Amino acid sequence: MVGDHDESTRRSKYPRTKGPILFVHGFATDSVTWFNKSDDAQVIAAAQLFQQGYDVWFANMRGSEYSREHYNLDADENDATYWSFDTKKKNEQDMKAIIRRIKEVSTTCRKITLVGHSVGGQAVTTALAAT
Repeated sequence: MVGDHDESTRRSKYPRTKGPILFVHGFATDSVTWFNKSDDAQVIAAAQLFQQGYDVWFANMRGSEYSREHYNLDADENDATYWSFDTKKKNEQDMKAIIRRIKEVSTTCRKITLVGHSVGGQAVTTALAAT
């Protein structure tokens, strides 16, 4: 995320010592939201957290632009099966799957810090309540 470094250079320059942090986007958007800034001279919050040692993750919730790589359903073909989900399913199943994946991959995972905006905050709260 920070610069054009290979994995070993990133690990030595920016060691991930503070655990994972997951950013969950709001309604009708995707993870790109967290990269928007009004002043090009500023560094986005996620990059600052990465430089401070956090293992930064971004969710792309079901239905967002970057979540359409389903293994056998096509969102663009208006496949009713693809779009057959509700907020509860998205919040409980998808958030749990994302958190489970972070725990599998992260080498520093004792706990996960969750940051949600709008519907992303609702997803985080619902997922936590369902556990």
